[in-house]
Amino acid sequence: MAGYAELLCGLSQADGGWGAGMTDRDARSGGIGGGALRDAIHNGQGSAPKDLLTSVGRALQVLETIAASPQPLPAKAVAQRLGISLGTSYHVLHTLEHAGYVVRLGQGRYGLGTKLPALYRGFHRQFDLIPPLRPLLTELADRAAEDVYMAVVRSGEIVVAEVVEGSETLHFGDLGVGFSPVAHTTALGKVLLAAAPEATVDAYLHERRLRPFTRRTLVERRHIKRQLRAVEELGVAKDLEELAEGCCCVAVPVVDATGSAVAAIGLSAPADRWRGEQARFIQLCCEIGARASQTLAGGPRAGRNGARARARPGNW
Repeated sequence: MAGYAELLCGLSQADGGWGAGMTDRDARSGGIGGGALRDAIHNGQGSAPKDLLTSVGRALQVLETIAASPQPLPAKAVAQRLGISLGTSYHVLHTLEHAGYVVRLGQGRYGLGTKLPALYRGFHRQFDLIPPLRPLLTELADRAAEDVYMAVVRSGEIVVAEVVEGSETLHFGDLGVGFSPVAHTTALGKVLLAAAPEATVDAYLHERRLRPFTRRTLVERRHIKRQLRAVEELGVAKDLEELAEGCCCVAVPVVDATGSAVAAIGLSAPADRWRGEQARFIQLCCEIGARASQTLAGGPRAGRNGARARARPGNW
């Protein structure tokens, strides 16, 4: 197992050693990377598009502010936190209330409405793998004491379908459930790309701006494809501070009865903890990945988990 780590590390780690670990501020805020990284992840580029609707963006900010609060908020508190006028706060809240995304409670306070759980359930209905594999994801998070993720491919896009928090120090708040346009920088994405046909990988990389997020991010297509070939051969992928400084990840494929890679399971860890426990983290992921594959296949499978797994053609 250590051989896997050394080879993949050599392919993806730039000169200069490890970056700084997660700061106290990062831990208190519940994530790393900051707003710039969040924008880049969701936009796939360094700057925001010019055709954004300000009113929609403000409504989403109001919704996120209410969701982030442990208690319902009055319109005045929302206005103060976002730096908008009280009138604008009321207008946005009334609109969201009418649509069912927030509900007005006593003393003029607002909480989340019933429409949001419905959206969440609708999202999860698209990923039928989650229910049978969720106990294994929870077990991995508990045993590793780190956050755990599962990703799948839908309509040619890589989607983070589930996140189980297990870390007390690091939460990668900018990479949550949803579509990920920066899959080539993540361990989960590398696993699924490595299992895809070469023509599909070429098209995927061609359609995206391969910009660096850290000094370790691979941006040359030939380097990315070389790394994907190693991932395909070994059945293990890593992100060594390629998406965010101070955060390392490992992932393995989950294969079905036909040997097709239908999902990827992985975990993230602070870089300083990764240095001392990477072998254990890789072993844990391989174990859980193999058991997840057995769950989907209906019994034990022979061979190393994930080796030369194929992506299911219909998903790409």
